[in-house]
Amino acid sequence: MRTEQGEGLVFELEEKPWGPNYLRIGMDLNTDFSGHSAFNLKLSHNRHWLTRSGTEWRNRLQIGEEPLLYTELYQPLNWTASPANDWFASGYAGIHRRPFIRYAPDTGHKVAEFSRSTQVLGLDIGQPWGEFGEIRLGPSHTVVHTLPELLGADYTGATGVTRVVEDGVRGRVVVDQLDYASFPLAGYRLEGQLWAGRRSGDLTGAFRRVETQGTELILRGRDRDRSIGTMSMIAFILAALAGLISIIYVRPTPAQDAPPPVITRSP
Repeated sequence: MRTEQGEGLVFELEEKPWGPNYLRIGMDLNTDFSGHSAFNLKLSHNRHWLTRSGTEWRNRLQIGEEPLLYTELYQPLNWTASPANDWFASGYAGIHRRPFIRYAPDTGHKVAEFSRSTQVLGLDIGQPWGEFGEIRLGPSHTVVHTLPELLGADYTGATGVTRVVEDGVRGRVVVDQLDYASFPLAGYRLEGQLWAGRRSGDLTGAFRRVETQGTELILRGRDRDRSIGTMSMIAFILAALAGLISIIYVRPTPAQDAPPPVITRSP
């Protein structure tokens, strides 16, 4: 078209035929080759462009050995010219239940099994690092219920239910260089979280907690078979070798300085 400045081009853009709702489905299987096997079925839902500023609604549902329900509202703040490193605000809530095993410190034998339910609620402000990752910081409220399910003859602790409330500040750093989120072919992902605050309930006082998790994808062999190495440290180090569908899971011995659960008899 012709303009006052001269000849110009007009681009007529069409909306893509999919979205703004995105669904993903996944599953993982694990075994320790000692009689324990489990599965988790995962479903994620992202709703993009709730507002013109790019608000997103993110949801996760997981059923199986570790049931999980999580929701997050992600709001870009438009503080910078580039959306690749713009600041954002986020509000989130979730509930997660997982098995928790206690081992004898001298022999390493399993002496008790617990079911631990964690409820989280928090607000974050953060900034993405382009395609490298993101950092976020904000207040966090966590409620942890621990229910004994199986107590061995060698277990000497209390035998009831505990409830602990943690109020503090959480910092989270993510470095994500995987080429695909669901079925990656190459790259790595590192995540670290730090909590600091105070506990109330059956366990009281100041606390600090660090959790780290990493995933590296290794291509090997003539046929470029895929294997994934995952390391997690949540007061202990867990080593695992994983394939696309099946996972070899090694149940670790908890760190010696991990505080024992404080339990009271349930009615």
